[in-house]
Amino acid sequence: MKAKVWKGVWALCVVAVTMASCDFVNKMKENATTTPSDTIIGANAGELDGKIDELLELAKAKKETAEFAEIYTYFNYKPGDPSTSVTIQIVTPEDKNKMAEYSWYDNKDVRNKLDKQDMVISDHDDNVIDTYDGFKDMLFTYDDVAKQVENLPVFCKEALEASGYGEDGYVRSYQIEKGDAFIMVGHKSSNMLSKTYHVAEDGEHIIVKE
Repeated sequence: MKAKVWKGVWALCVVAVTMASCDFVNKMKENATTTPSDTIIGANAGELDGKIDELLELAKAKKETAEFAEIYTYFNYKPGDPSTSVTIQIVTPEDKNKMAEYSWYDNKDVRNKLDKQDMVISDHDDNVIDTYDGFKDMLFTYDDVAKQVENLPVFCKEALEASGYGEDGYVRSYQIEKGDAFIMVGHKSSNMLSKTYHVAEDGEHIIVKE
């Protein structure tokens, strides 16, 4: 059975990140900045790659062998109280028939929060898919998307320029899935205003339709 749809349904038992080692948690606290970022994580070179490394370390997964379903970075524009987050969805290292989402979140009140949630996957008919063979077609490796991660600063600049929003524009989100990556630019005056651009297959630039 082929997986077609990711369902937004989480297991009833949401597991907090208690499996993180003390050293890892302490390192996150040491790396905390005095104020949250005012841009999406990844707007600057190396940021998204570094955050992915931290989440993989939390999951006790190796970058060379991890299998991803999604990489997502998000920025919530709110004057005086911005927030940022990064999530990865991966096959769990301990059981390849299961998937989990590992996330990092930061704002002025909740600094460097780490979390893990077990995932439930289903098809269009709401049949639960609980085997690796059932969802493997949705997976990709880090090597598959290394350019899409590395070139995010380029995509941010290109998307902001293409949006025509000028100083009122900001990068709201960037999402990588198998065979696709897309970036959304928001307008500071309204959450309803946004423009989305897909990344070219070679991972070098965004696609801007004339």
